Amino acid sequence: MTLTSWRTTKIPEYYFHQIERIISQSTRYVSVSGFIRQAIEEKLSLTKRPAEFLLIKDLVFTESRIKQIHEIICSQFEVDSKELLKEDIKIIIDKSLDMELTSFLSKFMYNFAAYHPFKDGNKRTALITVDTFLRLNNQKLKLNAKKNVETEDELFFWHNSTQQKTVEQIKTFMKKHIEEYSSNNDVEKEINESIKENTVMLEKLSR
Repeated sequence: MTLTSWRTTKIPEYYFHQIERIISQSTRYVSVSGFIRQAIEEKLSLTKRPAEFLLIKDLVFTESRIKQIHEIICSQFEVDSKELLKEDIKIIIDKSLDMELTSFLSKFMYNFAAYHPFKDGNKRTALITVDTFLRLNNQKLKLNAKKNVETEDELFFWHNSTQQKTVEQIKTFMKKHIEEYSSNNDVEKEINESIKENTVMLEKLSR
């Protein structure tokens, strides 16, 4: 994959720190733009999973889309308050970005819980946001939820919401719960499909 096809406008800041350090140690003159292009392409080529998912990142991971998902959750499920506590949801997205899909989504879930942008509905909004994005990438979360029984999957979301899970623990959970899925490539439809398939879990997380 080259930068010409890699259209997302954000990459993790620590890559630039690494590049800056290498340039400062160089004894020869280099084209900074050319060096950065080559370094980023090398990073992309070394990822275990291709970073094509970043091409569609902005279909789901924007402030407006996440707020939309929260509004849908509020319209369909019980919430104590629809209030938005913090306007800048973009902070969560930028802080979470990673070249590997499950790492990106795991960081997002961790940071979303820590930042807590909404007064209520954070667990459910994070769940549908992540699952919708997975669906657009031909995968989805397979979660075990039962109306009258507290499942391990349900407990996971409760524990993550109170910062009892590390990024690595979230990543392990996700890898165990991701399954293949045939996407219809429509964001609105995938949001609705995710909500429909996860209705029991969403209802349990509202209590």
